[in-house]
Amino acid sequence: MKALIPYIRLCSGLFLLVILAGCGETVGGVVDDVNRNLELGRAEARGQKGSERLLASPCPEIQIVRDLGTLHDFTDDQRTFYENLIAEMSIRKRQSTCDLATSSATVDLALLFTGTLGPKARQQKTDKPFLTYPFFVAVTGPNGKIMAKEVFAVSMNFEPGETTRTHTEYLRQIIPIKSKETAFQYQVLVGFQLSPEQLAYNRAALAPKGVPVPGHKPKITYVPVEQMTENQLIEQAASQKSVPQPVSAPIPVTREILP
Repeated sequence: MKALIPYIRLCSGLFLLVILAGCGETVGGVVDDVNRNLELGRAEARGQKGSERLLASPCPEIQIVRDLGTLHDFTDDQRTFYENLIAEMSIRKRQSTCDLATSSATVDLALLFTGTLGPKARQQKTDKPFLTYPFFVAVTGPNGKIMAKEVFAVSMNFEPGETTRTHTEYLRQIIPIKSKETAFQYQVLVGFQLSPEQLAYNRAALAPKGVPVPGHKPKITYVPVEQMTENQLIEQAASQKSVPQPVSAPIPVTREILP
């Protein structure tokens, strides 16, 4: 029987349920760099002695996915110059705590979003830009496979003359675990839902000089979960074009329930 992972947005009072599924989607596709680090961390954890294990956190690890930690919104995705920038958004972990039970881990997470307006955010000095961008939270199990994923929206309203603003989102994940001793093998991944162009921009900005930047494949319309490759998960996260649209409150943009 499939278990349920409740997602609670404490800031907006919305109660969301995500179905936990034993699917074949791999965490590897989130980003190649992060994936190698996660695999290394799991291998090291398996080889740790009891005394070494006590020094590490017993809680699920929180990861801001490197390639998906920032979002740049341009008026023209093919002309990514500063003068065409509408806004830049970044995300980082502000605080996290966890409570371990015999068969579940409750993770309380505070995410800090920082938004900075670009030259194209306003047409007049008195304008009050209201921007909304999607981000996701995914949970992975000890085998590195995606157990559940949910997409939310973060919204910011800028007053005249204001160019930078911060916003904190409070989330709670209740994750079914095999035992308290294995809780550290679970992970919570966070990042923005990017378009292929935004993903390519981030990779180019993060790549060391002289190192070729990996390109992106065409948008994936549908791929069975059990056939997903490592790179396809990151492309799926980039399959939706982010367009700033007013909404009444931060609400889920889409709902992705893995079979």
